[in-house]
Amino acid sequence: MPDGFEIGGQSFVELAGRVIKTRLIRKLFEDGALACQSKDGVTAENGTLCDHCRHPRCRPILRIHLADLSRVYLIDLNASSAHNLFEVEDRLQSASGSLEASPLLLT
Repeated sequence: MPDGFEIGGQSFVELAGRVIKTRLIRKLFEDGALACQSKDGVTAENGTLCDHCRHPRCRPILRIHLADLSRVYLIDLNASSAHNLFEVEDRLQSASGSLEASPLLLT
């Protein structure tokens, strides 16, 4: 959703929590449907190595696990959003902090 998050049919302008896990995945969409994915960013579910396939529309995605007090959200970040998160992480580390220890507000 361009103006927030849709979860279980409800819209949220923002989500708050702590990032407890990150991992690289890959997804390929064709005609608006998921055509292929790799849950580890290395091997597709059909067994093809991503490095051998190199489909031009396959995109790396950063999946984060964002935990609040009562649940964990799985959020897939595109390249620009992942870049923004890495910049936040760099700023935290230069101030002797960490992404996992810092509460975040995602908008």
